[in-house]
Amino acid sequence: MFLVRRGATTAFADVWAFPGGVLEREDERAASEFDCKDVAAADIPFLSAAVRELFEETGVLLGRTAAGSRSLSAARSALNAGELAWTTLLKDYRVGIDVAALHLTGHWITPERFARRFSTRFYLAAAPSGQTAGHCGLELTDSCWMGVAEAVRRHDEDRLPMFLPTITTLRALERFETLAAAMRDADARARAGIDPVMPVAVTVDGKRRVLLPGDPGYPAGGA
Repeated sequence: MFLVRRGATTAFADVWAFPGGVLEREDERAASEFDCKDVAAADIPFLSAAVRELFEETGVLLGRTAAGSRSLSAARSALNAGELAWTTLLKDYRVGIDVAALHLTGHWITPERFARRFSTRFYLAAAPSGQTAGHCGLELTDSCWMGVAEAVRRHDEDRLPMFLPTITTLRALERFETLAAAMRDADARARAGIDPVMPVAVTVDGKRRVLLPGDPGYPAGGA
């Protein structure tokens, strides 16, 4: 698993997380550049955002292109600097995005009572051969490859701070021996329909607790 550390000045200050970011207008425009005949139109912008953010933050591109690694490195720098639009990069570098490489494994939504809310999709993907992941050095201050069990252990020892969606996703992946098995499970759940997870904060015996769907005391309909 490739994990990145968010800088202290970001919205997710100084925690470890998966590469990712926000949906942008360019992701809506990029839909025509994706070969997504078996993908719902409403899902394409989110797939675009996942591929774009992964490339911006780590340099890994889930796609095919005739451009060399040096050209892609320059394109990544220009994209991060706002000097190159995502759709322009896809066209000019003749990038063929491999959306089949992405496997939806979860969807989390911030509770309604929070002033700042997020609707976040989590995808699994195998690292493409011949590409090396590395953090961008802008919003990210560190990165590493780490086994799922090791990441969970370090978090439990207070050595790898993560937010609830990240560590919960990792705990769910612990039961799989291979990435392929985790992807097959994700695909099966996606076909059945993945319901969004909305945590609920409650007070029990004077202490604040966070409940997830399925936990005793979780209110019907969420919060």
